[in-house]
Amino acid sequence: MSFKIFSESLKPEIAYFISSLRLLYTNRVKLTENLAVDLYELGDKYLQKDIMEIYEELLVNNINLENLERIKEFARKFEIDGLEKEIKGFIKFHQGETHH
Repeated sequence: MSFKIFSESLKPEIAYFISSLRLLYTNRVKLTENLAVDLYELGDKYLQKDIMEIYEELLVNNINLENLERIKEFARKFEIDGLEKEIKGFIKFHQGETHH
């Protein structure tokens, strides 16, 4: 196994660790929607419910027409009822703009 392959496979884990430490010590963390999805998955893996809730909230607050499908699939995969409810409300509000 080359170092490059090994280091690439650790990137989400390292990002999770750094974000978790930053959140723990500063109560702030800058996340994109894509990173929040990845970090939620890692939070689930490590059973970090408090952190998962923060990432879920970030996703709820950043639903838009461009990321709707990805967040919808993510909410189904992890059975996140609150996020699914927010998605349904978003779709209802944007009924003419979405294809659902």
